[in-house]
Amino acid sequence: MRKVKTILTFITVISLFLPGRAQDLTANYQLAEQLFFHKLYDNALKEYLRVYYRDSTNLYAGACKKIAQCFLLRGDEKNAIRYLDIYFFKLPYLHAERNEVRYQKQKIFLLEKNYNKALVEILQVNKKSEPDLDRYFFMTGVNYLFADQYDKARSQFLKLRYAARIDTIQLNQSLKKLAKNQKKKPGLARWMSAVIPGSGQMVNGEIKDGLNSLGLFSAFAALYIDLIPDLGFGDATLTVGPWLIRYYLGGLGNAVRAAQNKKLNTKQKLIGEMVRNIERAKVH
Repeated sequence: MRKVKTILTFITVISLFLPGRAQDLTANYQLAEQLFFHKLYDNALKEYLRVYYRDSTNLYAGACKKIAQCFLLRGDEKNAIRYLDIYFFKLPYLHAERNEVRYQKQKIFLLEKNYNKALVEILQVNKKSEPDLDRYFFMTGVNYLFADQYDKARSQFLKLRYAARIDTIQLNQSLKKLAKNQKKKPGLARWMSAVIPGSGQMVNGEIKDGLNSLGLFSAFAALYIDLIPDLGFGDATLTVGPWLIRYYLGGLGNAVRAAQNKKLNTKQKLIGEMVRNIERAKVH
């Protein structure tokens, strides 16, 4: 509360020196900046939005960028992308800040695992207005990796100014591992669990869940067999069958999910190792 009072006092003093509508707009923007600085993002967002809707002269175009940052900090990627787009089109053509918007959008898309959109965004970076081409080549290479276009990724990394210091043998080995991982078919885990319930999960690292699937299926299967002499085949099927089928089919779906997670985690791990190796070449 004391921090907010200090901010409001600062804005009041500033507003005394500004005329009319500009006074209100500037006061809102200064307040938003102070709230953002003090990490009061929800309050800052409200003030930035006031500025955005009232700024008819495009004087505070940067408010859109801050609005996007506030939404991103709240975990609202959809609105963050929306206001980054608005900010982008408020900027003059060939303005270097347009590239920064594209870098920010591709970062969000990567976090969302929307790799194709991230790649499209980075490929639209204007190289003529890009002051750091190494950053462009590096990020383009990373996006090609996530998009499973490994030859193109390698080509981008070799365009770096420090490419001569990159361990190309290690780079090629990592790319081969990525290509091998990409060829893995998660559907095979379903067939494994179809034969032995839970096995598709266990071979993909989810030992506990796999054993749980095997145990539940075995328990209901044993109960089903045990009830047949007393209830008959039909009644035993009606009583236990739905549960048996539920856990059997659920195990098949869980096996595919486990395989997909392992494949994605392996991919992310390999890309992370490759990125660190390339960054070490830059430092040296």
